[in-house]
Amino acid sequence: METTQGSGASAPENEKKVTLEYRMRFWDLYGFSLRQALTGLNGCAYWLVLALLVWRMITGFAEDKQSVRILLIGAVILLVVVMPANMALRTAQALRMAAQYQNDSVYTVSAEGIFVKQGEAEELVEWSRIRKVRESRRCFYAYVLKNSAFIFPKELLGEDTETLRELLQAYAGKSVPDRSAAER
Repeated sequence: METTQGSGASAPENEKKVTLEYRMRFWDLYGFSLRQALTGLNGCAYWLVLALLVWRMITGFAEDKQSVRILLIGAVILLVVVMPANMALRTAQALRMAAQYQNDSVYTVSAEGIFVKQGEAEELVEWSRIRKVRESRRCFYAYVLKNSAFIFPKELLGEDTETLRELLQAYAGKSVPDRSAAER
């Protein structure tokens, strides 16, 4: 399917659409939050600091300096255990507190855009508002802001997974590489 730019794309001959109704789940939101934290400039800094700390731990052990070892092990534990655990707690809190996560939402993806219905509230997000689209092994992400995206879990899409990929490619004007096979 040819990729077109923005919301001015013409509809396919047989109007495709995907409708998904679900309440945001912990692992979907946590995966998105972790993805945001570990990619981009912040992610590069995280991985660089972690690599330097691990390298220093390895070379520092040869020097047998007890205080250096304790400090470095503490820093690695902070980055590897505490940061993800803190993110998990914040994700759980967001799911409990944020109104948009309290009820099921209905998402309909079509040539017009992404239509969202949450309770009585309804909104059509046109394709021109979608900044980028990404696909992971578990989900599709359609970003409306740098740190805000519609999350479409593949597990819930079932046989509509390929149709959603085609719609996102055609109308968001962004390439959506199929990473599902590569990440298995």
